Amino acid sequence: MDYPCIVCSSEVRPRQHAVACDKCAKWQHRTCNTGITAAAYRQAVRQGDDIPSICKMCVSQSPQLSVSDESENELEPTILERSVRQVSSVNIFRSAQTIAEQILRENVGPDNAVIPKKKLLKRVANRTRATHRPEEPKTLDFEVNLEYLQCDDFLVDDITFEGQRHFVFSTPYQLELLRNGVEIKGCAFHWSQAVWRRVVDVGLAETYQRWHHRLNSKAGNMGLQFYRLVPLLQTEADDVKMAIRAGDLGRNMEGRSKTLEKSLSSIWDQYEEGNITTSKFLKRCGELYGVRV
Repeated sequence: MDYPCIVCSSEVRPRQHAVACDKCAKWQHRTCNTGITAAAYRQAVRQGDDIPSICKMCVSQSPQLSVSDESENELEPTILERSVRQVSSVNIFRSAQTIAEQILRENVGPDNAVIPKKKLLKRVANRTRATHRPEEPKTLDFEVNLEYLQCDDFLVDDITFEGQRHFVFSTPYQLELLRNGVEIKGCAFHWSQAVWRRVVDVGLAETYQRWHHRLNSKAGNMGLQFYRLVPLLQTEADDVKMAIRAGDLGRNMEGRSKTLEKSLSSIWDQYEEGNITTSKFLKRCGELYGVRV
């Protein structure tokens, strides 16, 4: 149990109403004798206000202690908690520990005699992130939160077939390329298999693996769950479009690779100028990469 309530001993879950003691950093359900009404709690959360709280255990150990007590050099936990909430609300996929350490570095000085525990700030970050991002799907039967993803022009289709769910993603620019003279025959599964075999044949499998590792790195080496993966894919698609238009596709190449790159650039220029169709463009690329016998 990660966060047991100090009153009822039950776990304090991310979406439950709860407050943390400003002194010991332990959690307590709002309904467990805090005296805080549901309306007051919701209003504080909605407005981003802090709820000062001292648990009965801390009060009993120091009878003179109250929520308003503070010394000249004491850094109030509520000040740092507010900063943690602000950073967490706009960095919902950054680790809680990274956020807590950042806030401590930026706010704690040599004159602060009392410093809030990092564990408390991590809990605040975790709870804030949980309220600002959709719950990751655990089964295939879930409704995509399009309001959060903001990807109406990127999610092309959502298909369920034979017990499997397929999401089709593409930017308008990529769709326009496909519409320009390309005719796809057969099912999408066999087409994707043919594409992958072609990737392997032309020696791009290792490049794809490097791209996959780079995508993981952009995600902070966290698990690429659905609501983290989709925005990253959309960003990658936009970056590729900009790179192509800017001609920023350079790599360290020698010999035949340089000749091949020049040929590809020439073919692309013809395609951009509308002198050849997409089918002709793909055919010429295939001829360049084709196995010579």
